[in-house]
Amino acid sequence: MIAILTGDIINSRQVDTKLWLPLLEKALAKYALKKSSWEIYRGDSFQMETSIEQAFEAIIYIKTIIKSIQGLDVRMAVGIGEKDYEADSLKKSNGQAFVFSGETFDALQKETLKIKTPWKDLDEQLNIYLDLMAFIIHNWNANVSSTVYYSLAYKELNQAELTNKIGKKQSQISRELKKAGYDYILKTINYCQKTLIAKCTSSS
Repeated sequence: MIAILTGDIINSRQVDTKLWLPLLEKALAKYALKKSSWEIYRGDSFQMETSIEQAFEAIIYIKTIIKSIQGLDVRMAVGIGEKDYEADSLKKSNGQAFVFSGETFDALQKETLKIKTPWKDLDEQLNIYLDLMAFIIHNWNANVSSTVYYSLAYKELNQAELTNKIGKKQSQISRELKKAGYDYILKTINYCQKTLIAKCTSSS
């Protein structure tokens, strides 16, 4: 099984494309299965194929990197399922994961994160956690989002080592991560990923 992420940038026209496009490209390239597994189209819309093991971390990473620019946010829908047909372009490929991702994205209203899998009971459980994380992340400002982004990008570094990457004092990094609820976000990501992997494994 694979994960297909479909999304778009909120308020993209209000910010210079040169500020956010390289960051989006960087995030998609980081989590895509291969170079041809992500596309940006219609200016601010995108799709990416990633593994089920990285799906939840990927969407939170993309959220934080985009929200590190003042005024921007991102909507994303994740579809979990099989890929029945692989073309030379992601947009031409097809399968259950693509259908679920597209349908879920089209149904987004006020939500900014949603997932659809072959199992309704799992969808209900995982979407509760996604709603909760989206609510928390919505209240982050650009500075907090940037600090969380760097913390996710460089997990191997401690806060003292992060100061050289971010250019902030360790006390400020600690304060912003605490304000963000970073440890709880990490625990939720890990729980959701383990739950999804266990379900996919037991049903294969």
